[in-house]
Amino acid sequence: IINPLLNKNSEIKIQAETHGDTYSIRTADLIEKAYGQRDISEYYRINEFEYLLTYHLSALFVLLLSVYCASNLFAGEKETQMLSLVKCSPNGKKNLFWAKLLSLAAFCVVVGAIFFITDLLAFWVCRRPSGFLLPIYAIESFAYSPLNINIVSFFMLISFLKIFGAFIVGVIAILFSVFFSKSYQAFVAGFLSVIALMGINLFTDGFFGIIRYFNPVSMFISVRLFETLRIENILNYPVYMYVLSLIGTLIFGGVFLLLSYHLYQRRRHNA
Repeated sequence: IINPLLNKNSEIKIQAETHGDTYSIRTADLIEKAYGQRDISEYYRINEFEYLLTYHLSALFVLLLSVYCASNLFAGEKETQMLSLVKCSPNGKKNLFWAKLLSLAAFCVVVGAIFFITDLLAFWVCRRPSGFLLPIYAIESFAYSPLNINIVSFFMLISFLKIFGAFIVGVIAILFSVFFSKSYQAFVAGFLSVIALMGINLFTDGFFGIIRYFNPVSMFISVRLFETLRIENILNYPVYMYVLSLIGTLIFGGVFLLLSYHLYQRRRHNA
């Protein structure tokens, strides 16, 4: 399957060198590096893994649990009228904020690990796939994936990205938890934000497609970013779309995190 791609890639590289097309030359080098050393010597019932890799229900539960947990982190202190007392403590104004953030991250990791390991065990029992250590491109639908890792490593990668996406969405819920005085208000706002982010991810295209790179929901369907070669021209360099999505999501989360922190430090909340 890959040989025709590499043969065509060599032709494109020669033409690009003739015309001095730097971007096309770099793209051809990238393709050669990603696909040039592939070899599959054994086959198993590996196409069954596609059902596991494209399963998203567990990720949705992790996402909603993250929003639910984050909604109570700061609004709960207001509901119990403990905010002033907390901020009077030595660590209540700064350190506690970051401690709660780390707690949310740990919660997402633990819950995500439970869900995704359970998924793996359930699919193994029900579908009985084999060949866990074969490369991901051995699966028919991932034949043109740019990754050269085995199936288990790929499952761990997309599971991590889903957990990361859940944490970033939880950061949005933290902002609402700092802003609102009731936990249910923060949860409703966070839930509506999830719906809005999903809608934006579905209906942004063309020029506005750049918004997808900053949308944390893209982490939950990151498997699509790895199915085939998807790159963007960034300053005449070919950059994988999954790299752009990861960087964009980090920026998105960083902005909401800074907003949450500065809102938490507002003077009117001080005792």
